[in-house]
Amino acid sequence: MVLVGDPEQLQAIEAGAAFRSLAERHGAAEISEVRRQHEDWQKDATRALATGRTGEAIHAYASMAWVHAAETREAARAELIDTWDAQRLADPEKTRIILTHTNAEVRDLNQAAARSAARSRRAGAGPCGFRPSGARASSRPATASCS
Repeated sequence: MVLVGDPEQLQAIEAGAAFRSLAERHGAAEISEVRRQHEDWQKDATRALATGRTGEAIHAYASMAWVHAAETREAARAELIDTWDAQRLADPEKTRIILTHTNAEVRDLNQAAARSAARSRRAGAGPCGFRPSGARASSRPATASCS
């Protein structure tokens, strides 16, 4: 049997931590090579996140201008959608994804992206279609296919 997990992940409030207990009792192999990121600074930031040094990771991304701040949630959402729309129009062959935490935010961002894409179409930028992806209809994020 092979179990895969993260013993440092936040545990359930009630009884839990079964994976951590098994790893402590029987030992565990640990992944140490970062493969998805190719730049050294990204690998370092990934390791920082994996070991609970979140501030260090955020600082690394901020130093590369990959962190954007806004005064309000609404301003952040507007900037996110504007940037998404500009990037998809500039390079329509690339794939983009917007991730968020709640179903309500998924719905709101999908609607904002659809409105932005519709404005772009009216301006002659081409079609854009959204389709849900994921397992449950209530939590399906939308993916966009735009040209």
